[in-house]
Amino acid sequence: MPNTFAYAMLFAWPIVTAILFTRLQARDAVVWSLLGGMLLLPENTAIDLPGVPPFNKLSIASLAVLCCALMLGRERPTLIPRGAVGRALVLMLIAGPFVTALLNGDRLSYGPNVLPGMSTYDALAAVAQAVFMVIPFLLARHYLATPEAHRTLLWAVLAAGLAYSLPILFEVRMSPQLHNIVYGFFPHSWGQQYRFGGFRPVVFMQHGLWLAMFVALVTVAAAALWRMAPPGQPQRRKLGLALVFFLVIALLCRTVSVWALLLVAVPLVVMASPRVQLRIAALLIGIVLLYPVLRGADLVPTETLISAGGAVSAERAESLQFRFDNEDRLLEKADRRPIFGWGSWGRNRVYHDVKELVLTVTDGYWVIVLGVGGWFR
Repeated sequence: MPNTFAYAMLFAWPIVTAILFTRLQARDAVVWSLLGGMLLLPENTAIDLPGVPPFNKLSIASLAVLCCALMLGRERPTLIPRGAVGRALVLMLIAGPFVTALLNGDRLSYGPNVLPGMSTYDALAAVAQAVFMVIPFLLARHYLATPEAHRTLLWAVLAAGLAYSLPILFEVRMSPQLHNIVYGFFPHSWGQQYRFGGFRPVVFMQHGLWLAMFVALVTVAAAALWRMAPPGQPQRRKLGLALVFFLVIALLCRTVSVWALLLVAVPLVVMASPRVQLRIAALLIGIVLLYPVLRGADLVPTETLISAGGAVSAERAESLQFRFDNEDRLLEKADRRPIFGWGSWGRNRVYHDVKELVLTVTDGYWVIVLGVGGWFR
């Protein structure tokens, strides 16, 4: 259970955000308030008030920065997209949960497992959660849309990574203990953090994978800043050392997917032309966007990927097999209500017909969204 300090941090973060907006430019305040909230606030902790969705680290950081940008910023940010496509996507984001709730008012019974039907309150909560997730992107469209702002963001990510490297190295040596020490509990499964004879660091994030992805982001930021620095300057040498340092940190995070990502990303950032980088980035984005469609159509070579994982270790192959098996069960159920999904309350999961057992683990975020909100979401 979270301790008192965990809740105190959530209550204090809007104050921290307001102070940042009074001391910094709005652009810098947006970056540091969102980045700080992600890195410092407790996981799996929420202020649950009656009649409103729970306020956790994501929603509090997003709402705090939005309110401060509107009230304390020198210019009012433009949040609603001007284009027809953007407005249509925002409308879908808001309307989708209400249609899902309307079509999922039935109660589901699987032996002793009884799942309630969705209500209007559930739809409102889903809309609020989606809005909280989108707010940082909408603010970024306004404040971080220039080359100067991009450089500011890269320096902020690198500075945050350097500060975060100290607790990361502590947990590499001592195991992931800081969330428990500071906030009174560990936010995820302890066993999932053990890889290749040691523990993955977690610090104040949800999972070791999330932290490893942040380290990958910092590494790519260091590579980009190194490339932009003038040759022969002391700053370039320091950035080169930072790049090597975070490559070592990434190895210590013991996450194969991050190693593979950096093996591709760092050489591209350091050596490829901007045109080549954009083309490969577009290709990768296309793969990410098309993956749910290809997976649902059984066009992803799962056996090949499992064999590739076995080349790394038998444990990685078993992990991939477990993930794909669960995705198959979840996709089979999602196909029964494909357009607007099954709704919340765990209705997207697969249950035993007799025993009080959940037969699936909802690991990938895309399959969770597909099962809960359908293809419309």
